[in-house]
This record gives sequence, structure tokens and C-alpha cells, in this order.
Amino acid sequence: MEKIRTAMNRGAFDFLTKPIDFHDVEITISKTLQYVRQLRESRRADEYRIAKEAAEENFHRLQE
Repeated sequence: MEKIRTAMNRGAFDFLTKPIDFHDVEITISKTLQYVRQLRESRRADEYRIAKEAAEENFHRLQE
């Protein structure tokens, strides 16, 4: 338990224990995929926001 706690505190997303329970593997993979999707969506939203701000700034410069 101590090693699990240490790993989670250091950034581990999830863990599996031996003996491997394949149902747990499926759940862990599913949670990881969902997390990756959320990260990608968040990154896209940030990129969109930055691009929009730059475009608005350029537009205002052109207007001046």
C-alpha cells in the first residue's frame, strides 16, 4: 500500500495489482483513454483560444 501511495503522489494515474484481474485492466484502460481524450480536448480548446486572441489582436492592429 505504501508503494501505491508513493506512486500516486508522484503522478501515477492508476495501478494494477497481481494477480491481474482483466476486468480491472479493462477499467484502467477505459479510464486512461477517457483521460487522454479530455487532455486532447483541453489542449485544443487552449490552442483555439490562443489563436482567437491572436487573430483579434491582429484585427485590432489592422483597424488602427
